[in-house]
Amino acid sequence: MIEFECKVSNVEALRVPGINRYHLFCKESEIVAELPEQVYRLNIDDMIVLSILTDKEKCIENDFCGQGYVVTSTNINNVHRIILSMGGLLIVIKVKHGSDVIDKLKVVEKYYIGIKRLTK
Repeated sequence: MIEFECKVSNVEALRVPGINRYHLFCKESEIVAELPEQVYRLNIDDMIVLSILTDKEKCIENDFCGQGYVVTSTNINNVHRIILSMGGLLIVIKVKHGSDVIDKLKVVEKYYIGIKRLTK
């Protein structure tokens, strides 16, 4: 399991109705997550834990659980970018080159993405 403790810094509505893009700042990473607002909604300054798991049963203990696949893992200017797709909705994780997250997430593997709000 990989966990990121993050703060929601920005929320933007996408052109696709009902889909929001959340910008999350975490200790050693930045994450951009697209989520349907009817399923799960975050607010600016919310503190969350975003987990990437292989066990569905552990994932459903979170406030939100979605299934996705790593579609790309690339290094650009010493920043490693990993993109997961949940049925077309994207989770983009940016970590520094050398992070242990890079070796834990494999392209074309299935993962569960869990989100738990720490603040109400």
